[in-house]
Amino acid sequence: MGSIARIFANGMKSMSRSLPMGTAVANSSTNDGRGWMFGGLLPGAQIDYQLKAGQPWKNSVIAASLGWIARNAPQAPPCVYRMTDDGEEAIVPRHPLTQVLKRPNKFYDGRTLRQATFLSLVAGHGEAYWWVKRDNAGRALEFWWLPHWNVWPIWEADSTTDNWITGYGYRNNGVTYVLPEDEVIHFRDGIDPERPRNGLDQMRPASREIVTDNEAAAYAAQLLSNMCIPGVIIYPKGEARFEQPDADEFKNRFREESGGDNRFQPVVMSSEIGVEKLSFTPENMALHTMQDRPEARLCAMTGINPIVLGLTVGLEHSKYSNMKEARAGAWEDGIIPRLELIHSELDTQVLAHYPDSDDLRVGADYRRVQALRDMMNEQMARLSLAVGGPYVSPNEARAQLGLPNVAGLDKPYPAKNAPQFGDPGTEGGATGTAGTTKEIVSGERARRLIAAGWNGNGLHG
Repeated sequence: MGSIARIFANGMKSMSRSLPMGTAVANSSTNDGRGWMFGGLLPGAQIDYQLKAGQPWKNSVIAASLGWIARNAPQAPPCVYRMTDDGEEAIVPRHPLTQVLKRPNKFYDGRTLRQATFLSLVAGHGEAYWWVKRDNAGRALEFWWLPHWNVWPIWEADSTTDNWITGYGYRNNGVTYVLPEDEVIHFRDGIDPERPRNGLDQMRPASREIVTDNEAAAYAAQLLSNMCIPGVIIYPKGEARFEQPDADEFKNRFREESGGDNRFQPVVMSSEIGVEKLSFTPENMALHTMQDRPEARLCAMTGINPIVLGLTVGLEHSKYSNMKEARAGAWEDGIIPRLELIHSELDTQVLAHYPDSDDLRVGADYRRVQALRDMMNEQMARLSLAVGGPYVSPNEARAQLGLPNVAGLDKPYPAKNAPQFGDPGTEGGATGTAGTTKEIVSGERARRLIAAGWNGNGLHG
């Protein structure tokens, strides 16, 4: 059994079918989807900033965003919803797929799997990969995260829509294997127009911002480690001259006696020398504001508001009153869309193999998400007014909150608070001056009238 099988351990018999690249798929060596390695330069650039940026998740701003996601996403555990006969959705208790998502394998839990998947989607070329172990019916038994930098789709040179992807290349310990297409779940954040079999890398356009932020942090760290002295030129004064050994000695001595634990200690030289600055000072470079723009743009890419991360660009606009909105926005922009992306792919590639899957979908249970509770409270207040209007039935309001129906609450409440148009009259409210509506409306009639509209002269509906 190949080395890839040893990675996943215990009972993964299908891995024995993995073969070295080129022996299983014709022409796969030229169709391996690894175009991101040679993606070209960014507009207006003359150097490869993507290469210079390195792995995006090693940038401190992106790492902070991933950390916030990792700490908060577990508040919305995965679940399976079923569409009921009345068109509403209800969580299926202890569905088999939910149990596998909770404990995907015996070596790590579902929270760890989702954290790794978020890292790949946010900072890994816009795509993530799972290896799935299935039973004979195609149902999932185990899930394993695959490092996105070691996996890529492969296809035949004459591929069509019927064999758009024939398998996935997987590199391990210098050896490349082919994994069957049905054993890999491929999550894509959109589609890359230049590589339509791959996801869209949203961090690539921000490579310059990653480099700028990294370089600014490195400059500040190096400056502090060098006694806050920027780059200097040391030269002999007067008629003295430096031979190369003397120059090396002066350089090493200056470095040793003015840096590290010796910073701020006096330096005494035995010869007359001159020292001049070679670089800008932090004030000249506006170092305290240089990282603001990269912070803002990188947070825009991750979808996490800089206010919740405590970054400088966020603290400038942070108030106690807008912290709740910032946290809710981070959920709506940074977590929920990516969870829905993951769940939608699981619907297609995994849930479809379970019985009665037409009425099922994979989702998340957001009821315990603290950041969304305030929004739910506001929604409940609006629905409470509508229910007492009486324009919405209690069950209609419950459905909008994701709650199941309750027997006997399918009709709006009696219209004790319903608006009255005109004065009560006799014989159906027909009394009054000509051209003026004298009708009391309530219940179902009021609902239809409000939907139809009020034109200022009368009610229609």
